[in-house]
Amino acid sequence: MGRRRDTHRLIRWLWTSRDPGARLCRLLLLPLAGLWRVAAQARNLGYDRGWRTVVALPLPAVGVGNLTVGGSGKTPLASWIAAHYAARGLRPAILLSGHARDEIMVHQHAVPGAIVLGNPDRAAAAFHAEADGARILVLDDGFQLRGVARDLNLLLMSAESALAASLAGRVRGPVAIVELGVRRYEGLLSGRPVAATELAGRRVVAATGIAEPASFIAQTKATGAQVQVATWPDHHEFEDQDLAWLAKAARKADHLVVTRKDAVKLRERWPASVPEPLVAVLTLHWEAGEAELVALLDGIVTPVHRM
Repeated sequence: MGRRRDTHRLIRWLWTSRDPGARLCRLLLLPLAGLWRVAAQARNLGYDRGWRTVVALPLPAVGVGNLTVGGSGKTPLASWIAAHYAARGLRPAILLSGHARDEIMVHQHAVPGAIVLGNPDRAAAAFHAEADGARILVLDDGFQLRGVARDLNLLLMSAESALAASLAGRVRGPVAIVELGVRRYEGLLSGRPVAATELAGRRVVAATGIAEPASFIAQTKATGAQVQVATWPDHHEFEDQDLAWLAKAARKADHLVVTRKDAVKLRERWPASVPEPLVAVLTLHWEAGEAELVALLDGIVTPVHRM
């Protein structure tokens, strides 16, 4: 199946490709980029000088964000943080910028009991979450939100974009290194665990509609499977013809594998007569900085926890 039109891939091609067409486009966009930079600097100056209002949120808040177009692990880390607080007995609220059903359902599935709200007005969502019983706020994609106060900001960058070790002298606070990997899968309907090693030598279709599918595809190939790839644009709502294509692929291949983000949109619609897809389960492995990060996370809620 061919790759379909995807805005995220177009942006990545525009800014990273060495293709002459991409270089020409970058050159033509330089004046607009300059205007955008001036506007961003003016906006930041307004917040730095106190000329623009920063809304105080009613609960301790952690902002999680990135400077790249997808692929940095923002959503799984936000879920991990919320699960950390839930394990401490603090009900978390995960606040997203919009109403994308897939991202909301991914968080709900990953952190049962968490309050998950999609609202461009994060302050309004925060007060709503507090009224519903939340004790801590996790702002997924919240790094750039200068208009709301956060107690802790976490910036994610992929190792391919910048080595974490090189950032140690350039940022205030600790630098942590985390590996996102797929060590197991689970049945879409049954939840049956399947070790990644069981895919070795099998005919597998890796199908997804996420912003940057390269990591997912690479992780699938790393199992030793014979992989065919099918991609859709980010946040794609699978239509009947898409579901029919996936069902056919599941029948012909040994396994159809999907991401959690896609699984939440397929689970209630998957035909019972078709072999269930396997859902890739991302796990976080901390290579460095976990203790320092946990100390920061716990530090902003300790007064609340003692109430």
